[in-house]
Amino acid sequence: MYPNKYYVEMKIATRLSSAFNLNELQILENARIRHNNYFVNASNRQTKNRRYISQIITKGDIIGFYLETEYPVSNIQRIGNALCMYAIMAVDNGFGVYVANQRLMRAA
Repeated sequence: MYPNKYYVEMKIATRLSSAFNLNELQILENARIRHNNYFVNASNRQTKNRRYISQIITKGDIIGFYLETEYPVSNIQRIGNALCMYAIMAVDNGFGVYVANQRLMRAA
């Protein structure tokens, strides 16, 4: 159990890519992704869930994350960037992430 728990909500501003670089995203092992009230466990081993994410979530959708992490609030931007990378992996000058509306809050 990690000491810090966050809720992340974002609106997808670009189309998804099916490419995921999960080796860099160990931070997400305890994260869950909510889309249309369906929770997807963000685990490196769950290829079925990664396929669901890349096929179902589209531009304009709002998705939410619940994340428990060892990182403190001062590292909240890095957490957000990692979540964006996992969720949208948009192609923008290589693999960059473009999010229209990103909001990170400390969970109660």
